[in-house]
Amino acid sequence: MTFRTRFIVERTLWIEKPPLRRLRLRAWKHLPLARSRKRRYRREYASHNFASSNPRFQFPNHPHPITVQLDVLAGIRTCGRSHWGSGRFRAFGYKCRFMIDAWWVLVVLLALGGWVNSSLAQAPAPPQVDAARSDAMDNLRQEVLAAHIEPDITVQMLIDRTGGIDALNKALAGARQIGGPRWLDPQTAQIRLEIKGTAVADALEKLAREHPGAISIGPDVVRERVARWKLRSFSAIGTGTSPGSAARLRPDPSQVSWQQVSDQSRQRAIEAARQDAVDRIIESLKPISWNDRRTLADALDNKEVAEIVRGWLNTRPVTTVEFRDNLEVRLTLAVAPDDLWPVLKGAMERGKSVPKPKASADWQHLHQQVDARMANPCGSAAATAVIATRPAITIPTIAPAWTRLTLDGQAQGQSPNGLLRAARSAKVAALAQIRAQINALPLTAHLTLGDASHQDPRIDQAITHALDHAQISKIEYDAPNRGWATAHMTLDLDELWRELSDLAH
Repeated sequence: MTFRTRFIVERTLWIEKPPLRRLRLRAWKHLPLARSRKRRYRREYASHNFASSNPRFQFPNHPHPITVQLDVLAGIRTCGRSHWGSGRFRAFGYKCRFMIDAWWVLVVLLALGGWVNSSLAQAPAPPQVDAARSDAMDNLRQEVLAAHIEPDITVQMLIDRTGGIDALNKALAGARQIGGPRWLDPQTAQIRLEIKGTAVADALEKLAREHPGAISIGPDVVRERVARWKLRSFSAIGTGTSPGSAARLRPDPSQVSWQQVSDQSRQRAIEAARQDAVDRIIESLKPISWNDRRTLADALDNKEVAEIVRGWLNTRPVTTVEFRDNLEVRLTLAVAPDDLWPVLKGAMERGKSVPKPKASADWQHLHQQVDARMANPCGSAAATAVIATRPAITIPTIAPAWTRLTLDGQAQGQSPNGLLRAARSAKVAALAQIRAQINALPLTAHLTLGDASHQDPRIDQAITHALDHAQISKIEYDAPNRGWATAHMTLDLDELWRELSDLAH
């Protein structure tokens, strides 16, 4: 009998009238105590006629053993006294049986829920989330290194002169994630990390004590200057996007030098920067050797190994894409030495004619060299400086008739990560519908806004800015089906004409 069952039996019999209160029986003591209580009851109530025999406990095939056990306990407790009706206890027995059955159902459901939550917790995070977390850690490190201990002394100076980057990284490893990943779109995630200033201050104090002459101020001054950091915290945001989404990134509209660069040239530059980052990583690994005769160049020149390693690097998410005013694109991949090493080692072990270390010590030495010498996963490429020869399109001075209209967009979205992301996907799709309607609007008698946006980047930017003014009129969750969301959005075309009119002025 379970604890819940014992509790129900005990509490139910406890509230009965005397002399049953004296016969209170703990169910977990079972038969020996029950029989001794029954014998004592016979001594105390000798005048009572105990004609009933002891109840039998043979019920292995009974469909409801708990009910039978409760009946037996009732017979032992009351010893057949007439004021304890068998029908009354039978009703309680069935009620208790149902309660026990429901309790077991609840236990199974809770256990199943815990197993599901555990499975979800152990599920691997998407690559974009790992990339965003790595990018957030790099940004957090840069923020700490740029902090000033004195107006002319930064943390970077202390770390460089003491060689304490490992100590700083160990302190930053305690940074905690604030909330869950934020999905800017289905392929781009953001992560925010935060760390208390106490951990950073303690690490810097320790470095200053161990290397007292590294900087121009002493350890006591360092401790005094970083003491105020214990009242603050450092935080940073990282972004990770899939390789396919990186090609859709655009420079800021304020960068005039990029306004005349075609989309094809920009996308080619992004892809070239990615390949440059992959080439830099592989070239940095080739000189590494595990003995006097063999280097990783012998393994990476093998076609099978090169395809595996390059294929893995090309699928890594992108953390940053920087568009510079000189039309250069700088791209950073989410590649860490600890992530690359299993791929490289597995490719070398699977290769039949690939030279590889034989001793475990050589493998360990090779792992250490890869961690220490892998290049920063950054690449760069220049966009083709093709200046558009088409003249700028003249914006009419008289507002078209469609400026008094309102465009509506309705779309549905679904996401396995929750209704909020499903609603975000639905809003993106609704905006795409409104954009398609805008492209069909006439700008002049022979030119639509869609054609004009392809010929003049200024018009394309004006339409993009106008879409930022679109309003959400309604969002329906779990519609049309569970896990889906439906977004209704509207845009007053007067906002679009205002953006276009600014181009004319």
